[in-house]
Amino acid sequence: MATISQDELKRLTYDPETGDFRWLVAPYRHPKLLGAVAGTPQYGYTIIRIARRGYKAHRLAWLYMYGEVPHEIDHINCVRSDNRISNLRVCTKAGNSQNTRKRPNMTSTYKGVSLRRLTGKWKAGIDVSGRRIYLGYYDTEEAAHAAYCEAAQKHHGKFARLA
Repeated sequence: MATISQDELKRLTYDPETGDFRWLVAPYRHPKLLGAVAGTPQYGYTIIRIARRGYKAHRLAWLYMYGEVPHEIDHINCVRSDNRISNLRVCTKAGNSQNTRKRPNMTSTYKGVSLRRLTGKWKAGIDVSGRRIYLGYYDTEEAAHAAYCEAAQKHHGKFARLA
């Protein structure tokens, strides 16, 4: 993130309960925007333009509340536009990738589970430190998911996303 000064950030006010930023100073000579919610959606994130630069709102929220911006900030509930300070936490890149939802193109309704069509069995697996760990084959989708959940709790801890 390009550096932004506290003075530039003071053009906005931040509500930690809602995660909304509002303009205290009319941006780009548009007095109608004074007091309006700042930002526009882009790839699920809220982007706020200050002094001709775009900033992700969750990074500005962290800067506003704590005076610094860490390398990685995780949205706990995986909703990129939910910038309440209670929904944000500092993490590593690995922790951020562990807290992801199931991809919609999977053969299973559960994260970490896929159907092996040749045998009709359900395969469970998990990624840990850049490596894929196979947890075995199971007769039911639910049993494979239970194996995934156990491994996710063990390897990912508070960043484990089970659904």
